[in-house]
Amino acid sequence: AATGAAPASNSEGDGDARAKPWVVLVTGLNGIRKTTSIYQDWFPDLLSEALVPPTTTTNNTTPTGSSQTTTPTSTTTQQTQTFPLSQLPCGDNSFFRQLDHMMSILVNDEFQRLYQLTDVGPYAILKDGIFTRYRTLAELLGVVLIREAQRLKLNILVETSGKDVAMFDYVDTFFPDNGGTTDCAYHKLVLHFAINDIGYAERSVDARMTQEILDGRSAVTSQPFDIRQIINANAGGPYGSEVLKSVLSDSDAVWEQIVKGEVEAGKSWYKASIQIEANNPPDAWWERAVKEDGTLGDTTFSFPVR
Repeated sequence: AATGAAPASNSEGDGDARAKPWVVLVTGLNGIRKTTSIYQDWFPDLLSEALVPPTTTTNNTTPTGSSQTTTPTSTTTQQTQTFPLSQLPCGDNSFFRQLDHMMSILVNDEFQRLYQLTDVGPYAILKDGIFTRYRTLAELLGVVLIREAQRLKLNILVETSGKDVAMFDYVDTFFPDNGGTTDCAYHKLVLHFAINDIGYAERSVDARMTQEILDGRSAVTSQPFDIRQIINANAGGPYGSEVLKSVLSDSDAVWEQIVKGEVEAGKSWYKASIQIEANNPPDAWWERAVKEDGTLGDTTFSFPVR
């Protein structure tokens, strides 16, 4: 969760539908700085450039001739709302539901055993096993936290690789378009991150897991023992570098279906696509918004020196 997350204004209270809180599905490969991006000072400007409003379809009936016969027609229009930067979601004004952090809290004893390994390959396999075994438990905790965030009318961020539409269905279940039983309706946004070269993501994931092993072993042997060090040593999800190409292929296919409207998932959502340009040295990474026509935005957003 982001410190400083504050309730979004309720549209019924201020008369401005733009002021509704946001629920954001953050999609893209591991190791490409998705979370880092969301916490940058410039992220609201980047999102503003990339934001594409949803289209709405209105069904009509048109009389034909002098009889009572009618012909069904439909009209598709795109919303034209613009948002002040202060009303756009980012890391500093949102609750971030991150499965990997919930997992290390719930089953920290499993992570203590995981940190005994010293090789990235077996480490990734065992970590994936932990996530598979305890996924349902972590998701139940996630539901509790989501419900509390809804009650407080917070912006909510949910992270996924995007390799299937399951998380779209998850969001639609808890944030139905009509507001359902929640205290206020939410704007729904899918935020898709892409990278110019998957090799950077693969190296980033391997480096992250190597650091996890070092931090984890240090936490296990530290005196006095501090369980918070065990929890904090976990820096990400279970995917190792060897599976990223498969994940990328699946997530690209799903994103194309979402953008083209070939599936029901995401049709009523705002959409935003971000292109990450990774370079050597690592400090030379930058991002640009992807416009609705597929061209890149005019502004380059650079990461600070790490």
